[in-house]
Amino acid sequence: MHKTSVTLLITIFILCLSLQVFADTPPPNSNFPETISPSIILIDSKTGQVLYGKNIHEDLYPASITKVMTALLALENCKLDEKVTASERAVNEIEFASSNVGFSVGEELTVEQLLYALMLESANEAANILAEHIGGSIKGFADMMNARAKELGTLNTHFVNPNGLHKEDHKTTVYDMSLITKQAMTIPEFRQIINTTCFEMPSTNKYLKSDKKFFNHNKLILKNNTYYYPYAIGGKTGYTSTAKHSLVACASENGMELIAVCMNSTKTNGISYPYSDSIKLFEYAFNNYSLKEPIKAGTLVKQLILPNAKADNQLQVIAQNDVHFLCPLNYEGQGYAIKEEINTDLKAPLNKDTSVGYIEYLIDGVMVGRTKLVTANSVEALPSSSAGFTGFIIAVLIILRNILIAIIILFTMLVIWVKVRRRSAKKKSHLLKIERLIRD
Repeated sequence: MHKTSVTLLITIFILCLSLQVFADTPPPNSNFPETISPSIILIDSKTGQVLYGKNIHEDLYPASITKVMTALLALENCKLDEKVTASERAVNEIEFASSNVGFSVGEELTVEQLLYALMLESANEAANILAEHIGGSIKGFADMMNARAKELGTLNTHFVNPNGLHKEDHKTTVYDMSLITKQAMTIPEFRQIINTTCFEMPSTNKYLKSDKKFFNHNKLILKNNTYYYPYAIGGKTGYTSTAKHSLVACASENGMELIAVCMNSTKTNGISYPYSDSIKLFEYAFNNYSLKEPIKAGTLVKQLILPNAKADNQLQVIAQNDVHFLCPLNYEGQGYAIKEEINTDLKAPLNKDTSVGYIEYLIDGVMVGRTKLVTANSVEALPSSSAGFTGFIIAVLIILRNILIAIIILFTMLVIWVKVRRRSAKKKSHLLKIERLIRD
């Protein structure tokens, strides 16, 4: 059932500490090939770095890629072996002939079984069953979906159901869906489910046979078809007549992991553009970008001596997080710029793990990586008594210096005065001698 709100707050706090913020448009020199899908995005799965985008903030109907969010909430709020009973409303209040696997009212299922039905066969009743179990109702679950979407940084998302069946006010964007998928990909169970081609459903209290199988509809991971892509690691398809074709696709090669999201696309002249466009973007990125990891968590960046600190008590400044981003191969030099800022007003005492600045990495002026700079050690100040005594000594020395300067000035003036007096006396004596000679 639901995890406590404390757990959720802790999760949000941890995410905020490690968050890297990126511009939501690709660098101007990205030079990706043209795509046919009207709204599509390509991001780095680990950081959210946008590599390619077209109409990425356009409000569109997502259809069944909505179920990525449903699966995310299920995995964040439930255990896989949790038992759930299908209600009459969850089973029967879906559109006639829409995607389903034939679950029955009163059927006892595990969360894991429901997730495989949801993500492989796109079962709409499975989405409803999970929603009622987690949110208490479809409406309650939709509220949870929207709240979680905002926590993940989405900008234009509003969900009203867990399955993506058409509703006028059920909309999102490829940018927002890429953020939702990025978070889901941090969960190992989600990755396993979306990369499974077939799941064998065990018997239940309502279906006594064990011959039911769920098959993945994502052609990128299905061998012996036109759109099989060897580096694909899963995703989710979607379609309604209003939304048209949508696709979330994930791929990985040589340490790079990418997410492509396509919406409002079509199949024309035998070509399924959600698949062909996603493969085109994956191939270009894998062949023309390299993984950069310029700094690791704990790397020493600076050593500083702080005012009023104990002798030999240097402050060590380190990177808080690893930085990871993708850089075009055709850029000269290292391909990115570095911006470093450290607070210049630091004074002892200072505690360990205090944030004192940051390092940013930029490509064509667009920030692609960032980490806070934190203190690796504590720096103690001089004891107040020592500090006071030291201040007293310094004050005494300043006074003595001033006295010495005054004595030197007075002595100099005295010497000058004596010399002037002597010269005046000699001159007077000389004049008296001359006067006597004249008289004589």
